[in-house]
Amino acid sequence: MRPIDQNQEVTGLFIENGKIYIMFNGVAVGAFATAAELGAGVCAAALSGDLAVNAAGVVTLANPQRVLSSSKTINKDGTGVDGAIVGSSAGQLGEANGVTLVAAVANKVIAPLAILVNYARDTAAYTGGGNVTAGYADGAAATGLVSAAALFGAAASSIQALAPLSGAALVNKALVLRAASAFTQPGTAAGIAVVTTYYRLIDA
Repeated sequence: MRPIDQNQEVTGLFIENGKIYIMFNGVAVGAFATAAELGAGVCAAALSGDLAVNAAGVVTLANPQRVLSSSKTINKDGTGVDGAIVGSSAGQLGEANGVTLVAAVANKVIAPLAILVNYARDTAAYTGGGNVTAGYADGAAATGLVSAAALFGAAASSIQALAPLSGAALVNKALVLRAASAFTQPGTAAGIAVVTTYYRLIDA
């Protein structure tokens, strides 16, 4: 068995065909058949990066506040995706709690770092609508805003960034994307947006 250099940075961990593999800088190093063997392979020492492994082969998070990401897709009516641009019912941008970007986590605050909305316009712009922000479910905005005219009402595709604001952070609440007023369907609008959220989970 090849021992692992403890000075390398761990970038991932996966199991395949009953063996445990550790990734260093995107390269799989070591194939360990058992947890104990995994511990022996790393000399029972903590590894740098997001993972630590003890002598028994137990893997834990060394950095629980690492940056996480989530990707959601929204389209004209929500069919086959995560939410709808048009409307003011549950799962639609115009509803008070909009479209969920990150589900609530018990005893954690979801702290957004950056949110990118990659909107691909198709055929026509959506009409109506209001400023688009991200915020906590049942709570205030957690980011700055993008106007309707710059996003779903735009004459062309665009990528917009929502940056975090100073203010109250809510525990046990989902992070959502919403519009101040509902977008409407002029008849042929078919644009789609992919919303990527970068965030941390903070212990309450």
